[in-house]
Amino acid sequence: MKKLLCAVAVAALVAGCCGEGPATSKHSGKKYYPVKVCSIGDVTGESCVEYAAENYCNCDNNFRITTLDGHKYEFNTAGWSIIITKK
Repeated sequence: MKKLLCAVAVAALVAGCCGEGPATSKHSGKKYYPVKVCSIGDVTGESCVEYAAENYCNCDNNFRITTLDGHKYEFNTAGWSIIITKK
């Protein structure tokens, strides 16, 4: 059962890699995905960082984000909890 749920979660992330983001930036008018990345095991939220991701991809064992200002970030999926909010 756990393997099935994990496979569904990965498929949802991969399917979400395409298209424009659901939220709109007030400054630039561009669409983006609000993405929150936290260290696994963080109960206080101290390690959490939020990004305005123009696009993202769950590729290989890494989660890649390109922000609205062109910065690129890559996280190993084994150590991070990633939340993508569709506003």
